[in-house]
Amino acid sequence: MTVECDTCDVGAAVFVPPVVVETHDIGTNPDAVQRFTFTRMQRIVRGFCPLCSGPFDREVLGPMGESDNQRVAIAHTCEECGYVVKTTAVVLLTDHPAVVSMLDDAGIDYRDIAFWRRPQGVEYREQLPSEEPLRLRLSPVSRTSVSHS
Repeated sequence: MTVECDTCDVGAAVFVPPVVVETHDIGTNPDAVQRFTFTRMQRIVRGFCPLCSGPFDREVLGPMGESDNQRVAIAHTCEECGYVVKTTAVVLLTDHPAVVSMLDDAGIDYRDIAFWRRPQGVEYREQLPSEEPLRLRLSPVSRTSVSHS
C-alpha cells in the first residue's frame, strides 16, 4: 500500500496485511494504517525483523536529495531472512526521550505521527556528522540550528 501526506511531498510504501484493511474501514479510519505502521516501525527501530524477529544490520545509505528538508536514508537488513526495510534516519529517533519531550512541549503526541506525514509546523533538515559512531543532527529549517548528543 502506498500512502501519501495530503499537505506535503512525503510518501511511503508500507506493508499492511489484508486483515488490517478488511477489518478496519480505512476510508473513514486511516489511523488504523498509521497505528499498524507505527507498531511495526517500533520493532524495526528496536532491531527486530517484522517478518522473522531476527536481528537487523543497519547501513547508512546517505542523503536523499539536495533540498532544504533533506533526509538521510538507512537500510535495515535482517541477518536471518534477508528482509530489507529502508527508512529515513529520523525514524530511529522518533521515540527517543529527548524527542518525545520536545514534541510533547509542542503539544504533539509522538504516537500520533504517521511516517508519511510531518506534524504541522515541524520542518527539519537531517545531517550526518558521523557514521561511526552513528550520529544524526536535526536542524530546524529556516531557524537556528539545535543539536542534541
